[in-house]
Amino acid sequence: MTKTGIITFSLLLLAATSLTAGEKADAILKEVAETYRKAKTYRDQSEIVLEMSIQGMDNKVTVKYDIVVQKPDKISIQSDSPFFGVNFVSDGEHTWNFKKKSGEYTKSDAIALNELAKEKSGPLGMMIKPILLSAIVSDDPLVEIEEDVTSKKLIEPEDVDGQECDVIEMEQSIGSVKVWVDKKRKLIVKLQMDMSKAAKEMAGDKAESPPTMMVTEYHRDIELDEKMPGGVFSFSPPPGAKLVDKFTSRKKSGEKRERANLAGKPAPAFSLTDLDGKEHTLKSLKGKVVLLDFWATWCPPCRMELPHVQKLHEELASQGLVVLGVNSEKDGAKLKKFLGNEKITFPVLRDTEQAASEAYKVTAIPRVIIIDREGTISSDFTGLRTDEELRKALAEAGIAAKKK
Repeated sequence: MTKTGIITFSLLLLAATSLTAGEKADAILKEVAETYRKAKTYRDQSEIVLEMSIQGMDNKVTVKYDIVVQKPDKISIQSDSPFFGVNFVSDGEHTWNFKKKSGEYTKSDAIALNELAKEKSGPLGMMIKPILLSAIVSDDPLVEIEEDVTSKKLIEPEDVDGQECDVIEMEQSIGSVKVWVDKKRKLIVKLQMDMSKAAKEMAGDKAESPPTMMVTEYHRDIELDEKMPGGVFSFSPPPGAKLVDKFTSRKKSGEKRERANLAGKPAPAFSLTDLDGKEHTLKSLKGKVVLLDFWATWCPPCRMELPHVQKLHEELASQGLVVLGVNSEKDGAKLKKFLGNEKITFPVLRDTEQAASEAYKVTAIPRVIIIDREGTISSDFTGLRTDEELRKALAEAGIAAKKK
């Protein structure tokens, strides 16, 4: 190397090493965005892990997706998750969206991938959306990656699944985000978002300990510009699936769900069977105080509230309290196994047709409704509540429930 070459190389090396952590992060993210933008096809196996801790109760939900993209207009997103299960397929002419929980599917004109990137709630209302999906399908991935980012910096490198990665930490209005970028392929293989602010809002001001919420997303077995197997963008309705114009419980984008409060009104009648086939009716419970807990296994706040409800059941049944869970999930065997593992002993009623949920106008869970001895709803709670709040409400309904 000539003297001039040595000087030039030294200056370039000096310039590279003098970049700030923020500038280095900028440069890496631009390379990542360019990788996504140039890719004609993309395929991976995604895993989303939602971890929450509220009032000392820890909970974790994991959802796995198979994602296949062929630009400009084909996509397949599939998950076999019990509640979040989805089969979203677009073949360039039509788009099908099947929801495993409801057994319903829709058919519409094909959706452009760039338009899909703008649907922040996920494809046609996907409840847990891979955060990185918007960047993968967007015409401008960098805009999606840096959305709402106020600052960024490159921190110490780490390995993910044996891949050496650059790690970038970003700040957003909702909290902090970290991304792990495969140094060789310039692809994001892991993403972590701290959503503790949202958890605090969910728990309210009366939480006994600071709540936390962390979303970690893994992207494994990534394939770029590979030939896609035949049939990957075709859709065949599963046996029993029902074609609908719109999903039963789906709200239009931006439309707020009204949360009814039925306190002071007569409790609607219900007749449901539990997991052992025993029938339970409101009429048969006249003269008792009834606590109805509408919940689901996939709902982290519900699972955190269950131990409190179980404790009330154990302590206050002798005073005339009847605790009944109401669950609309269709897999009774899995539900029974879950209850056994969690040591939940109060009856859980099967509301698979959502008749009781509709009668009580349930649009969000957990939902706890307390019915007094006269059959009137004395308290109606939507969202996670403290043990103290539930005991106070029971006392107002005639159950002497002192906090222990």
